[in-house]
Amino acid sequence: MDRIKVALVGCGYWGKKLLRVLHEVPEVDVKRVVDVNPEAVEEVKERYPGVLFSQNLEDILKDDEIHAVLVATPVKEHYPIARELILSGKDVFIEKPFTYTSQEAEELVRLAEERERIIMVGHTYQYSPRVRKIKELLKEDEMGKPVYITSRRMNLGIHRYDVNVIWDLAPHDLSILYFLLEEEPEKVNLITRSLAIENHPDVAFIGLEFPSGTIAHVELSWVAPLKVRDMVIVCEKKMIVYRDTEPQEPVRVYDKGVEKSFREENWYLTYRMGSSYAPYIPPREPLRVEMEEFVECVSNRKKPLSDGRMGLAIVRMMEKIEGRC
Repeated sequence: MDRIKVALVGCGYWGKKLLRVLHEVPEVDVKRVVDVNPEAVEEVKERYPGVLFSQNLEDILKDDEIHAVLVATPVKEHYPIARELILSGKDVFIEKPFTYTSQEAEELVRLAEERERIIMVGHTYQYSPRVRKIKELLKEDEMGKPVYITSRRMNLGIHRYDVNVIWDLAPHDLSILYFLLEEEPEKVNLITRSLAIENHPDVAFIGLEFPSGTIAHVELSWVAPLKVRDMVIVCEKKMIVYRDTEPQEPVRVYDKGVEKSFREENWYLTYRMGSSYAPYIPPREPLRVEMEEFVECVSNRKKPLSDGRMGLAIVRMMEKIEGRC
């Protein structure tokens, strides 16, 4: 595989993570980094002496040696930056969420398809070996169909001013649900509270109902006493608990459930309290898997798992939850 020359727009919190992982992928040469904030540039400049740093996007647009560009800026900047990059002939990786409106997402997808450019959206959990193991389990007959799913993503901070807690955290859970269930919800409801900043929700409870009949509840918070990243998936036959902060056994399958029987025209419930087990999951960093996929797709002109159309689906879900469509 030839080495891919890439550039990065935005070296803030996520941009620094991308920059670190990109330097670990042997097929990649990071040529340029652009950020309008000179302090952000100075913070990382000394760590990567072979990279060209600047504050001007034109430096990337005019560089014909750059094959692909990663965008890690505030979400409302994703569309104009990505549009310029696609029009200049670059493949693009965009951090989640894809765009702030579905119209913007549709336009980027259309432009990329017309110009045969790759678009990949940074829904990192779809590249998590833990989430992929759950998808494998759900395809087994012994699990049965998912009946309901609860998901909690909470911590104390970090409050962001460019987006509320829904746009910051919900794309993670929605992308996991979309990956596992392979469908968008048909019904949604939302309850929010703004504790720290007026009219800027930092707590949200989201209800979802999918065409298959599966229901889900997603709890999001920037004002919680503990860091929680967990999900419970109750299926017709067995149950799965996924704790992403658990280093040893993040996924555990429980042979538990309730069964109904009839005797003399009456029904009785029997509770099954079976054993549990933790499946083996390879210890790979999801962000590294994601970057390797992006490089492979750019090199071999393959469609990414989290492509533009998948990113569009998540944006549509976000709009539906907020009542914007």
